Amino acid sequence: MTITWTVEADFDRNGSYETDLTGDVEMPGSGVIIDRGFGKDGIYQISKVSIVLSNRAGTYAFGNSASALYGKLVPGVPIRVTGTYSATEYAMWTGYIQRYVVSGVAAGQVPLCTLECSDLADYLAQFTPVNVTLAERTTAAAYTAIAAAAGLSGGDYSFGGLQTLPLHWVRNADALTAMAQVQQSEMGGQWYIDADGVIQGESRAARLGISVDDTWGDGTNIMPSAASVEVSDADLISKASVQAQIFVEDRDEQVIFAFSRNAANPTPDSLAIAAGQTYGPVSLDYPTLVETVAAQESGEDYTFNTAIDGTGTDITSDLTVTMTEQGAGFQLTLKNGNASTGYVTKFEKKGLAHNYVPDRPIFTYSLPISGDKTERGITVQLPFADDSGNARDFAVQLVRTWRYPYPRLKLLFNAGKHADATVAMLSVELGDLIKYKDTAVTTMTRTYADDWWYVEHIRHVINPSWAGQNFQTEVTMVPSYLFRNLDAIVYDQFDRADASGDLGSATSNDTWADDTGFDIATNVAVANTDTVSMPNLNLGTGITDQVIEVQLAAIGTGDEVGVVFRYADADNQYRVYLDKGSNEVILEKNVATTVTEISSPAYTVGTTAELKVIIQSTRIRVWVDGLLYIDTTDSGLSAGTKVGLFARNADSTTTFNEFYAQGLDA
Repeated sequence: MTITWTVEADFDRNGSYETDLTGDVEMPGSGVIIDRGFGKDGIYQISKVSIVLSNRAGTYAFGNSASALYGKLVPGVPIRVTGTYSATEYAMWTGYIQRYVVSGVAAGQVPLCTLECSDLADYLAQFTPVNVTLAERTTAAAYTAIAAAAGLSGGDYSFGGLQTLPLHWVRNADALTAMAQVQQSEMGGQWYIDADGVIQGESRAARLGISVDDTWGDGTNIMPSAASVEVSDADLISKASVQAQIFVEDRDEQVIFAFSRNAANPTPDSLAIAAGQTYGPVSLDYPTLVETVAAQESGEDYTFNTAIDGTGTDITSDLTVTMTEQGAGFQLTLKNGNASTGYVTKFEKKGLAHNYVPDRPIFTYSLPISGDKTERGITVQLPFADDSGNARDFAVQLVRTWRYPYPRLKLLFNAGKHADATVAMLSVELGDLIKYKDTAVTTMTRTYADDWWYVEHIRHVINPSWAGQNFQTEVTMVPSYLFRNLDAIVYDQFDRADASGDLGSATSNDTWADDTGFDIATNVAVANTDTVSMPNLNLGTGITDQVIEVQLAAIGTGDEVGVVFRYADADNQYRVYLDKGSNEVILEKNVATTVTEISSPAYTVGTTAELKVIIQSTRIRVWVDGLLYIDTTDSGLSAGTKVGLFARNADSTTTFNEFYAQGLDA
């Protein structure tokens, strides 16, 4: 069964794709190449598609009055590419024709017309600057307000968000920039255009968990013809600064705007408007953000006089004032209905303002990468956030997520070779969660990949002969564990005053439990007993997929030190620890007080170590000093939501620092 490709355009721009261009996609054109997705910085790149059409009949000649498209070859025409397979139609790309380039008009050449197209994101970037009034909004509500100001309909977008924005507004910004600021303030949400041309503004919780959209690789018919893995030092950071913008609310009914030209100046300089003439419309900015604006009172808030200094005849009743609020400003029109020239001797507005304050807090977290010459830092601006704990937590999340190298997997498919692969490549979408493994493959060199992956880039190459099933798709993916639950994060630098008998409140403001076996001494935690001690913090209801990290130092002879995870209580938990007595990394489970060893690879325990554990479903991975020592599965424990420290035979020896854990599911 072959694929039926279709290229359709809506030259009438009435919402119906009435013109089929498929027959004009032929040699010597280059076919259709669709390239869309995120850059390596995680920011969505506007997709641009080039479609080369045969122009033998002069259909796409701008001056050909005999063409059915005469007068319709204008920028902004909607266009889409679809593929139908086994009676199912799949959207491959949807966007707009922005440019027509006619070539090949010389003798002996085939006349061609190249359609240079881009998606809705490009349209938003070019759109007339939008304005959105000041209000408290959720992220989703802010997206929606911007979309409405840009004239989009509900079918153009799908928005979500978890963050409440204490203040949100837009003032003379293009819609793409305005939406990007909202995405930043969500602290972890994604923004992109899908194959149907719909804006997807995802909340930071959208990419959590391991409920997959598809499974590729070993055991399936969805096998790539080639694969590559990139690990780049450009992807790493060890320091993050997150800056929030703060505003303070003023008293209501204060003057929030006033003309600087007025009769009260030492040399009166009132605005002159000739008889019957109009000033404006003009757009004016408020000097600060404004939440509410009081109705103006004639003669009190504005005056109109026959003299520039206000000493003439009062003709305020002849001045027509028209205003439209525009976010952090307004549009104003003044019309003089008097037979004489009049002067605006006073013009002011009252309302409730939010004043910008200079103390824009910067939350900074850093944790050096061993062997690095210097810190790798980034700064993130949160335009509509506040100085709540989320901003600090986000700084920690950024460093802890991007401090370790990770693989970027690129797979190339000859997509039409098998029905399963054909469907997979026709339907794959940005943000899809794919389980991909190639450890057993024999048809190509293995990458030894085995993980849950999010699709971040898609490139389709459809040749100009529309040759049935043969087309190529390149998919780039990143591991799912890079996406973490900001609302389920705990961490402790043990940087408070020395305590006796417990750990108390963590740096993240969460309270340690079962912590009497540990003390804080000189900004580290240390066990005060040789018996098993497992102080713990709770990530929250349902958070059973977890990442846990800790740094260990001064490890003493015979010490058994590490972390616990999926901890339910003292009788039920997983634990990973370094055993200096046996020189092993030990992973074990404690189920109803029965302790069972799961894995114990050899490891020469020195005096320092950095532990990292990721548990997703039944899979457990353990890294020591950046190297993977354990990768196994176990189904003994599934419900514990707590994480913490583990110590035995380590009274007053090993020190624990930089403890961190975060949920990987919602």
